[in-house]
Amino acid sequence: MAEINTTALKTLIDSGVQLTLIDARTGKYDDGRRISNALNLGPDAKTEEIESALRSKDAIIVTYCVNLKCPASKLLTARLTSLGYKHILKYPQGIEGWVSKGNPVTQGSK
Repeated sequence: MAEINTTALKTLIDSGVQLTLIDARTGKYDDGRRISNALNLGPDAKTEEIESALRSKDAIIVTYCVNLKCPASKLLTARLTSLGYKHILKYPQGIEGWVSKGNPVTQGSK
């Protein structure tokens, strides 16, 4: 399972490369903050919901959750891999790591 750190993720986002960010937090762990343009799909999302949101199996996808201890992005990454998505990066520092480096977030729906 490939990982990306905060600096590399910020560089990737700033480069304008086409990628899909997915916040894997659900329930009480989801405070609504998102890295800009991130979708919210938990590891238990229905296959139809995932395939509707992620049309290309060749797209670059970055998953994240709360922090290094949160298992949701790892579980979602495994799920996406099993569905045939090929270019998935896990951002283990999550929303807490992103914010701690002064990076912007948006307020999405919970």
